[in-house]
Amino acid sequence: MIFFCCLTTLLLTTLSALETYKRSVLLEIIPRTVLDQKKLRDLEHGDLMVDFWKAAALPGQVAIALVRREFRRTVVQYLRKHTLQWTKLDFDVGKHLRDVHFAWLEKNKAKKILGARSRWERFPYNEYNSYDEISSLLMQIRAEFPNMTRLITIGRSYEGRKLLAVAIGRAKHGIWIDGGIHAREWISVSSAVYMIGQILKDYSKGEPGMRHLMDHLSWYILPTLNPDGYEFTRTTDRLWRKSRSRNNASQQNCDGVDLNSHVYCGPYAFSEPETMSLRTFLKENEDKIVAYVALHTFSQLWLMPFGYDVNAFPPNIEELNETAHEAVRALKSVHHSNYRIMTSAQL
Repeated sequence: MIFFCCLTTLLLTTLSALETYKRSVLLEIIPRTVLDQKKLRDLEHGDLMVDFWKAAALPGQVAIALVRREFRRTVVQYLRKHTLQWTKLDFDVGKHLRDVHFAWLEKNKAKKILGARSRWERFPYNEYNSYDEISSLLMQIRAEFPNMTRLITIGRSYEGRKLLAVAIGRAKHGIWIDGGIHAREWISVSSAVYMIGQILKDYSKGEPGMRHLMDHLSWYILPTLNPDGYEFTRTTDRLWRKSRSRNNASQQNCDGVDLNSHVYCGPYAFSEPETMSLRTFLKENEDKIVAYVALHTFSQLWLMPFGYDVNAFPPNIEELNETAHEAVRALKSVHHSNYRIMTSAQL
């Protein structure tokens, strides 16, 4: 009965949020000039609540934007007024969200009825699991592999959730990987969890390649860097991107901070507990961590620094570029995928 009541509350809450996106549309917009780009930025920062899923860093590149139904006519008028080239990609984003939500809800209900998995090997790595389920998995892994893993709480989120990472291996130097900095990018969280499981499975089986890696590198993996936002997308608003902090802005829909972007970036650098915790941990362990990987979704891109200027590059850009090309070739050889390489600013 308790589960049924919770499920009903979740369903009603989410259905109400899904109505927000009813008859919302996706637009593909191509700015042809620098002035066109400025007009798009003005649109993004305006009062029409246009959600840019993909920005156009340079003239001629494609931008993809979600436009809510109540602003569709006004946005189209704006685009026509400024002679911006655009086409509709999807006529009802809300319908797709509802279909996906109900499919996910049925699958999640079945998982609850079957009960929690008792061992890390049987964890549903190919599903979108909750923050609590992922945290439970990490604790199981720690108990199963006490000599090669440890749990690290690098801090807490705005709502008090632990920012929980697992360190795998005892090598002096390691790689940091995090997922879920953008709340709605669920598969970045699942990918981080999958990596943890795959590393341990391969190591347990004595796979030579993984044994070699573990002899030389440790792995620091934090699946959910933005747990508040992640849980909010599961219960309330599937397309929420930011954290869940409260700020002094009084405009509509101004809760939260984009932890990885300039919209809205917060009142000052590292103003949010999530980003400050990450910065502090990385600074304290800068002699150990030799590489940083942040997982995102929506495009097949291998992004390198820097992100603030298309003409700015780190001193080791040649090494990064060479590594990126090796990684992209490896991805293609295994998955037949085609990743493009660029700096974050060129995105």
